[in-house]
Amino acid sequence: MIPDFFIVGAAKAGTSALDYFLSLHPDIYMSRLKESHYFARTEMPLAFTGPGDDVIIRYMTKTLEEYEALFLDTNPGQVVGESSVYYLNYELVPALIRKSVPNAKIIIMLRNPMDRAYSAYMHLVRDGRERNSFEEGLRLETKRKGDGYEPIWWYRELGVYSEPIRRYYNIFGESNVKVIFYDDFKSNSQNVLLEVFEFLDVNPDISIDTSTTLNVSGVPSSRALYDLAHP
Repeated sequence: MIPDFFIVGAAKAGTSALDYFLSLHPDIYMSRLKESHYFARTEMPLAFTGPGDDVIIRYMTKTLEEYEALFLDTNPGQVVGESSVYYLNYELVPALIRKSVPNAKIIIMLRNPMDRAYSAYMHLVRDGRERNSFEEGLRLETKRKGDGYEPIWWYRELGVYSEPIRRYYNIFGESNVKVIFYDDFKSNSQNVLLEVFEFLDVNPDISIDTSTTLNVSGVPSSRALYDLAHP
């Protein structure tokens, strides 16, 4: 058992909230672990070097058996999904997904690049990992990437969307790629969810309570979200 669709990023653009809301639809099963990054395993290093970067590698799914185990609770007839935000940024991922799931549907969430960057910065500040100013973090980005920091530290680069989106369009076709803008999702989540339900060909007449304010990011919080959605 492997997914039918993938939420591939961008990081800090609302993917955790979308993952959670989709998990509440009875016709959809979301992976028990958000950010498994299974299809990025060949490009991600064995270890990242930034403060606190060990978490992403610790939770990364490295074998097919581990990956399939994330979907063991799927019910017959459910559409199966997986969310890993760095799938948008590693070049080989689209082709690897296509090889395993030729008819996969792809969801990409985009946010104003500066807002996205600052949100990533504040996430790292909140976790005690970033101790520099935002301006200094921007200045250090190239060095940090060269030193092997996790992509969450790539404040500018993760907000450059054109080439990553083009890769998915070229490999899966535009009809199989759904692009969502963070501002639309935040201002009218019900309409966006309806569009996603239609994109995934599941029952659109399901009411999802989107009033819950989600302030989640990172692997531990994602696991907590899974526990909330799948008691």
